Amino acid sequence: LDMMGTLDVRIRVADRLCDVHQLSESIGGSGNAYMTSGAPAAGEIFHEAAARLAREHQLWQSLGLTLSNLASARLERDLEASAEASREGISVLARTGVRMAMSVAQFNLASALNGMGRWDELDALLDNARELRESALNQVAVYCATIAALDRGLPVPPVPENRPPSGDAPADRAWDLLESAALALAAGDRVRACAEATRAAETAYAVMGTSDDFVWMFGLAGSLAGQLGDTQRVATLLALVEEPQRLRPGTRGHYLRLRGLTARDSDPDQVEPLLREAAESFETWGSAPWRARTLADLGVWLDRQGRSDEARVTLDEARSIY
Repeated sequence: LDMMGTLDVRIRVADRLCDVHQLSESIGGSGNAYMTSGAPAAGEIFHEAAARLAREHQLWQSLGLTLSNLASARLERDLEASAEASREGISVLARTGVRMAMSVAQFNLASALNGMGRWDELDALLDNARELRESALNQVAVYCATIAALDRGLPVPPVPENRPPSGDAPADRAWDLLESAALALAAGDRVRACAEATRAAETAYAVMGTSDDFVWMFGLAGSLAGQLGDTQRVATLLALVEEPQRLRPGTRGHYLRLRGLTARDSDPDQVEPLLREAAESFETWGSAPWRARTLADLGVWLDRQGRSDEARVTLDEARSIY
């Protein structure tokens, strides 16, 4: 089946019939097709066009679904832009009563806020995200709440009892593994956390490549593998990235940071440039926590090289960010 050809025909027919609903749906479908084919910039353009059309004609359910797709399309490039689409999507979907669509919008916003370190907004969202908690995506809420607590030095909230089972698709399995990694980290078992996060990254990669939610699995796995000096898992994770030059800012930042951490023993001249570029990528992405962690890594490295004044400035910058 030629998906792009089929969507092109749908767009032309809908346009000829002046069927705005089908036109918006078909343009949004083209956005998804471009995203899955490895053309995220084109996918984002089509999603924005579909959202604009649905918004103009008050097609609320179509708009809500399209905004969720747009949030996913923006995720690796710009966390704030992704969150903006999710916030509008939640507002729109509240008018429709479509619980599954609402849970997806809450999922997208929770993960973006987690990446940005916007803890107060994340807390408020999770407190009211009944649709997410009662859906097959509930492991995302557990992961975000756990990481948010650990980052702030707060008690980790208990995992809800009698929650719905997650789905059996590979993407669902990847999130199950990432939740398990976060809970292992909360229990103080970084080795198991690294193993589970690495399996999550491998599972996600098999179905989505280095796009979409892969950034969360790869980021946590890479950070833990670098901290532990687990060369085998570092090699496994780096091997997943076949075309690093095509990575968008989020995943690129994690890739560069992992390379920088592992270069401390093998190629010390590359540590500083890799970590600086990683910090810049995280700044572009909009992730204060990951930018601060990377600058802290750099500050520690500079201090070990006897560059104490530069180290102090870099560490102060990290503390001022997060």
